[in-house]
Amino acid sequence: MEDNEHKLFREFIGLEVYANLDQDVIVTTEDKLKLTLTAYYSKVGRQKDWLAPFGISLTILTIFLTTSFKDFLFSSSTWQAIFIILFAANIIWLLFSLRSAFKRTSIDDIIIELKKNKKTQ
Repeated sequence: MEDNEHKLFREFIGLEVYANLDQDVIVTTEDKLKLTLTAYYSKVGRQKDWLAPFGISLTILTIFLTTSFKDFLFSSSTWQAIFIILFAANIIWLLFSLRSAFKRTSIDDIIIELKKNKKTQ
């Protein structure tokens, strides 16, 4: 039952307050939080890992297209083969880097990871 004072106040102001303040509380250990944040940090860091193989592949492609290979320590055809192999290896590295770069991670992923293995009482 509502006492008369609160009833008078509500009628005078004409305001009703509805509270919807349900919250989830996550209790975790420091080591689990560190592991989860470290994994998230490395996922975010991998989103820019494609830049290195892209730059190297672009450089090797430019060298390959603009250079006439000469005999120096190895024959010119060996140098050409080395650059083709290096270019192919960098393209493979670039493709793997691009695959992980487009995997989106969010703060919700951290929350989901922290909520795993929860036990309700």
